[in-house]
Amino acid sequence: KMPDVNGQIKVKRIQTDHDFSGFGRCIAIYDGLFVVENGDEKLNLFEIVKEKDEYHLVFHKDIYCTIPNWTALEKINEDYFVVGTKMGELYFIKYENRQLTITDKVKCLNDEIRGIRCLQDENGSKSSIIVLGNNGHLKILSLEDSKPVRIELNDLKGNLFDVQSKKGTAV
Repeated sequence: KMPDVNGQIKVKRIQTDHDFSGFGRCIAIYDGLFVVENGDEKLNLFEIVKEKDEYHLVFHKDIYCTIPNWTALEKINEDYFVVGTKMGELYFIKYENRQLTITDKVKCLNDEIRGIRCLQDENGSKSSIIVLGNNGHLKILSLEDSKPVRIELNDLKGNLFDVQSKKGTAV
């Protein structure tokens, strides 16, 4: 998000710790830590470090997890995120002790997962996730209850492309 500024924004090249050629999709999982797509179905840890008013990019090539045919990812909490696949599976992944660990794998849809979003309850807490699939498939899964599936719809017309949620309302 860009700040509301009236002047010019300075763009400056920063140092990297290795021969860095770029990456694909990414999500912020903690202050300065990102999970990034780096090809070969790998999700790597990437870090932005600030020292003495200078920024450095650190690409942790030894901290990664491999998810076959992944399609979507969403942050749930700090250091915790979920990844969806073309086979309809969800991988729940935690960053702890300087490693990415798959904590759970769930078969969610019988189709490709197109998108995942966290849903807020009326208090603003992330209590569920909504998983969007092809051909109008949609499933809402609880992150808290022992009852994993809250709602499942398989007959919506067309495809859903995105969902946003705030204080118990989703669009």
